[in-house]
Amino acid sequence: ETLMFKSAKAKEFEQASRYKKQLFALKHIQDIALLKEEFKVLPKMRFEAFDVAHLAGSDSVGAMVALVDGELSHSDYRRFIIKQAGANRANDLASLKEILERRFNHEDWPKPNVLVIDGGMLQVNVAKKVLHNLQLNIRIVGVVKDEHHRPKNLIGDHMLTEKYSQQILLI
Repeated sequence: ETLMFKSAKAKEFEQASRYKKQLFALKHIQDIALLKEEFKVLPKMRFEAFDVAHLAGSDSVGAMVALVDGELSHSDYRRFIIKQAGANRANDLASLKEILERRFNHEDWPKPNVLVIDGGMLQVNVAKKVLHNLQLNIRIVGVVKDEHHRPKNLIGDHMLTEKYSQQILLI
């Protein structure tokens, strides 16, 4: 993070962007790694977690991390470069919509039992609309974070959030 800010201050924006992408990926790997031990007790389930990041409105990327049967599935991790031609790339909702549509266009990828979305009701509603349009019945949980980007609340499927709240909050 320090290197990213130093690069940006020195107007080395390409380098700052690379640091931003690395930081983004590392944070999500760390978040999902915290789930590993907690989810070992779960029945066979596939969780996929999604988040969007950008550097001052540019270089938007999305990340998907997967947890399968309580184990991190590194081969299922995906990074999506936001394409939104002509759109404001800082639009997290449009970026999330694009990521989810692109993810579910891959019919050869296994479908998750649960989507974990980094965000509040707006993000959860975008995910619900995408799944509805694709006629997919997958449970969705949103992870609302505080000003320090730490999970503070869950929204979405009430039964799911009650049963797995401690594990989902670690994403």
